[in-house]
Amino acid sequence: MTSPVLSRKRSLSAPALTAAIGCAICLALSLIPLFMGIFPVFLEPVSTEFGWGRSLFPQAPMIVGLTAAVAGPFIGRVLDRKGVRGILPIGFAIWYIGLFSLSLMDGSVAALYLVAVVIGIGGTIAGPIAFAKIINGWFDRNRGLALGLVMSGVPAIATAIAIQVAQGLIDLQGWRVAYRILAIVAAVIAIPTALLLVREAQHRDAPGHARIIADGLTGSEAFRSRDFLLTIGASCIAVGALMGVTNHFLGWMTERGVDKDMATLALSLFSLAGPLGPIVGGFLVDRVSSPKVVASFFAMGPMGMGLLLFGGNAAVVPGMVFFGLGFSSINGLAPYLISRYFGMKAGSEILAVTFAALTIGMGVGPVLIGLGHDIYGGYGQTMAMAGGAMLFTLIAALFFQPYRFSGPPRP
Repeated sequence: MTSPVLSRKRSLSAPALTAAIGCAICLALSLIPLFMGIFPVFLEPVSTEFGWGRSLFPQAPMIVGLTAAVAGPFIGRVLDRKGVRGILPIGFAIWYIGLFSLSLMDGSVAALYLVAVVIGIGGTIAGPIAFAKIINGWFDRNRGLALGLVMSGVPAIATAIAIQVAQGLIDLQGWRVAYRILAIVAAVIAIPTALLLVREAQHRDAPGHARIIADGLTGSEAFRSRDFLLTIGASCIAVGALMGVTNHFLGWMTERGVDKDMATLALSLFSLAGPLGPIVGGFLVDRVSSPKVVASFFAMGPMGMGLLLFGGNAAVVPGMVFFGLGFSSINGLAPYLISRYFGMKAGSEILAVTFAALTIGMGVGPVLIGLGHDIYGGYGQTMAMAGGAMLFTLIAALFFQPYRFSGPPRP
């Protein structure tokens, strides 16, 4: 067992902090903030220009998730065997080419699907799988907090900023120019950062690192386990429902007669509130070795949905704050759950499948709500169903089992 002193040193070393900062910058400019996060502000102008219904353009995130599901396990195995640093710049290049290509769409559904595949491949290579591997390698005692800050807190703040920037660019120059500017600026920052700051912990940098990596289940063992099906299944449904409501939030609020500025503010607060969840959650799971801590964050979605459905216009902002806390916590703590339930032997492979499932959920949710809108002629019934799905995941989370791989004891 790694000693408390060595674990503390590994968690607080300058190389570890440098790697964490590099990961944070890269994740701030990754798929979640710059595609999934800002998708709601592009949904209406893109769909309107091409005459698409509310369910067609949301198919792009779904295809991104499906692509990640197919490519993710292979990419994860490569990361486990070959390391992260060499392929990160390649992944970022593919991802930003895909993001820029959205500005070239001409209404062809086939072209939309192709661009979504490119985004899915690049975003999977240069996404949470790689950065969670780096954080897990550098941090052990403070792993939950580090993962919460880097994997969820920073992207949530980046999303809040990106929403305002994207909306401003769309208002000034249109959605095509907005996609181009975001892609170019992000590429100029992220690729050099990945080359200069991001590196994995070596055995000499992290005492006990070799033993930690050797511990754990294989991918096939993890995927057949009840723990995987329960934790990842609940997480997938939860983030799908939350993202579905969020992506259609502006349209829903317009239907209800809520002021557009207030709705946009609430959407930004959804992202700004996000960092609090994984930071507090990470702090708690580092000190209380119980999955009930994680399960408590599944309550945020039903609470927020209750406010949105029954609280009137005054409850729009607090409702979205609860959404932000729940969404970012469930996403941000997923790598922690993987490391504690299944270890790190095949960590990247398991994380790849996990993030693919979460991405599919985030893609399917908006499509289903869009279909519901088109079928029922409004959002009311569909949003009530989404609230029911969130409540179901809270009940499932209460049945999470104790961890198999605990962190080092507190000194």
